[in-house]
Amino acid sequence: MTTESEQGHGEMRVIVITHADAERRPEPRPLTKSGREHSRLAAERLKELIPDLRLKHIISSPALRCRETAKLVASALGFPSVPITDAGALEDPNPKNKGRAALREALASAEGHTDVIVCGHGDMANCFRDEITENGFARKPEGEREVIDKSYFLRGPAIVVFHGPRDGEWKIDAVEILEEGVAKSFTSVMSPTS
Repeated sequence: MTTESEQGHGEMRVIVITHADAERRPEPRPLTKSGREHSRLAAERLKELIPDLRLKHIISSPALRCRETAKLVASALGFPSVPITDAGALEDPNPKNKGRAALREALASAEGHTDVIVCGHGDMANCFRDEITENGFARKPEGEREVIDKSYFLRGPAIVVFHGPRDGEWKIDAVEILEEGVAKSFTSVMSPTS
């Protein structure tokens, strides 16, 4: 794991978290009891992934299930008063717009050297990854599957940590949180475009 002293200017970590399990009913959809517990488990796993977390800001979809996940994760991480900004663009049905909004908000919030959480829906990590690759920040490795494939991460919440850019590379750590703990995880690297 990169320590703050090792992080160069312009490097940050963007933590994309999909909302936890929510009630199956019309909006607003609050988290279920297991969804609240999974949010706490997600925070515990995030502490293990990033022991030197420097959280200053959370960007969330305005959907109740996303805001509740964000608040529970922040509190369990020890940041109960961190500001949470509603980003309505994270609700955009167009993945390109959603990814662009997430990247723009994250870059502005992280100020190049802190950590920011983006809490959204199941496709958020792929939208964010696609925006990084399409804007020339990095390229997707040959044959890499989706960062979050809905057949891979089914019950959430899922955490995808984008570390970078360091020498033009973005490292990606992804895990899914289940009641039993971490069910699935993987790491990959998106290389520089040049």
